Parts: sequence; structure tokens; C-alpha cells
Amino acid sequence: MIRLGLFSLLMLVLAGFASHTHALQPFGSDSADEIDARYADEMALLLVWSLGCHYCKEGMVRAGELRKKHSDLNLILLNVDPPQDAADVKQVLEDMGLSDADNWQFGEGPPARLRAALDPAWFGELPRNYVLQPGKKPRGFSGRLTAEVLDFWVERSMQ
Repeated sequence: MIRLGLFSLLMLVLAGFASHTHALQPFGSDSADEIDARYADEMALLLVWSLGCHYCKEGMVRAGELRKKHSDLNLILLNVDPPQDAADVKQVLEDMGLSDADNWQFGEGPPARLRAALDPAWFGELPRNYVLQPGKKPRGFSGRLTAEVLDFWVERSMQ
């Protein structure tokens, strides 16, 4: 009886832990519209990354550190590696403490088509970052995530 009670308690704890992580969602041709709708009234930062992109991970670490200080910041992470790399992607997210972000990974389909669904002006260079603001078109830029962009994200999110 005591073992059953301890087992039940352990399952509740694990279920609570699991509820704080987001699934790795497949990014398809209509996913950009879904993300836009989800954050239509909120400030968000979208970081596009790959397993082999050091500068992408550097930006993810910096954004993750800010989220630890301000848990209400909206962070969206889009991985562009193929779906068969999902286990490695999940492990990196877990290792970086970013499993609870809004995590996406390119799904099935030509990567060029998925890139165009996100931003027709983007040709695949990484890192790629977007600032999503209510009532405005997403602003995308390539290159390292700067302190200015992070400060802007935090300041506007706190308003």
C-alpha cells in the first residue's frame, strides 16, 4: 500500500514536471500564420537556429538567461534541422534549459518552401531572428543576437 502511494506521488511529480515543457512542434507551411495568431497581442522573440550553428546557440543562451529573470517573456525557437534530428534538438533544448519555450522544428517538406512560409525574403542564413510586436509586421534580421535587440524585447514585453 505504501509503495502504491509512493508510486502515485512520483507519477504526480513527474506529470507536473512534464507539464512545464512544450512539445517540439512540426513547422509546416501554415505554421507561421499559427505563430502570428498565437502572439498577435503580445511581444515575442523568434530565434531560428540549427544544431551546427554556434552563434545561434549563443543567442539562445542569452535569451534564455533573460527568461529566467522575466518568466513572462515570449520566446519562440525554430530549429531548421531535418525531422530525423528531433532527438538531438530536444536534448540541446533540455541542456540549455529551453524546453519550456515555444519550440518548433522544420517538418517534412522542402526546406526552401518552409523558409519561404516564414519569410520570403530569407534565404537560409543563420542565425536569423525576428521581433514580433502587436499590430506590426515581424521584423527579421540575420546575424548575432545583439544586446540592443534583447533590451528592446524585454522593455517592450514589460509594458
